Amino acid sequence: ELSPMPIPGNPGAYVANGSEHDDMGDTTHLPERHVQMTERRFGKLKLLEEDDYEVDKPDESIVLMTWGGSKGSAWEAYNQLKEQGVPVGWRYTMYLNPLPPRLLEELKQKELVIVPELNYQGQFASILRSQGVKAEAITQYTGLPFKVRHLVEEVTRMTESRLKETVGV
Repeated sequence: ELSPMPIPGNPGAYVANGSEHDDMGDTTHLPERHVQMTERRFGKLKLLEEDDYEVDKPDESIVLMTWGGSKGSAWEAYNQLKEQGVPVGWRYTMYLNPLPPRLLEELKQKELVIVPELNYQGQFASILRSQGVKAEAITQYTGLPFKVRHLVEEVTRMTESRLKETVGV
């Protein structure tokens, strides 16, 4: 069960201080309450087992995997790539770490997972690689969203490069 988060300034607020709280929202340091709340937080991870993520063309060996603010541009780019016959599948999730378990297992089977990221380091691709996924990032850190044309060009280049490696041309 997910508790609603009260909006600051409205009834039902509590002091966010890093400690556990009782049912009235008051700080408590009782070990039993800490155990109860820790188990409750980890119980929320069971929601990930519902496999709430998007998939298109599940059998493709190369996948465009996106999240967050990259979704809109990436989805448009993906649809253009599909129209052009570029052999790439689609995955989108809101849950990054931990990933939905079935999604992680699917990604581990892929030849290449391309991750458009609006950050300098390609952090999500790095998390994926640490879990055994062959992931490469397309990064941009200008503070602006991806241009669809740029994603289409990069995914096409990465896909063609990977296909050449596979066939040995």
